Amino acid sequence: MIIGLTLDIAHFVLMFVPFVLLFIKTNYLQKYSLPFKILFLFFILVPAHWMVLNDECLLTMISKKHGTVDDTSNAFTKKYLSFIYYPILRFFNLPITDKYIEKLIGIHWILLLSCFWYVICIKLN
Repeated sequence: MIIGLTLDIAHFVLMFVPFVLLFIKTNYLQKYSLPFKILFLFFILVPAHWMVLNDECLLTMISKKHGTVDDTSNAFTKKYLSFIYYPILRFFNLPITDKYIEKLIGIHWILLLSCFWYVICIKLN
């Protein structure tokens, strides 16, 4: 359970790292540019690994094995990101279904990768 919870916390934090990087001073980012570039590569590969694992995230699969999330689709998102996703769906008067949650996951990843790209390609140069 401790391993699963620790992994869930890391998973959650990673979902917001690119947004935080937008507010870090450029000279600090330049000092540690290689780790950020490696992390960017990791982020780029995440959606690709979903296809290999039948639309599941490796971290969520491990969390399921450790019992911190249930065995449903989009389990991590429903448990930890519903406080963000559900109000957005309600605002646009959309039903809270897997179909629309997956659309929001896609939008979230577009924003994550765009922010990260901006930091790596624009802010660091």
